Amino acid sequence: YRQHHQQHHERNIRSIGFVADERRLNVALTRARKALVIVGSRSTLEQDSLWGNLLGSLDQRQLISSEDELTTVSSRRVYN
Repeated sequence: YRQHHQQHHERNIRSIGFVADERRLNVALTRARKALVIVGSRSTLEQDSLWGNLLGSLDQRQLISSEDELTTVSSRRVYN
């Protein structure tokens, strides 16, 4: 099992780069104080099982916004 998991993890690292590292994801999720914004290609991130599970969970809680939704929100902001 361990060897299979390691091979799977190595394939994911090659496909999505350093963001496939569980430790980096753990730090990003646990160190955020007020908010966490993830910008990336969903279809690419979902290639990794860990990211796929995270995105699925965020989707179920309706915490994912599309590019169109973000553009609409940012165009309404008024800066002083």
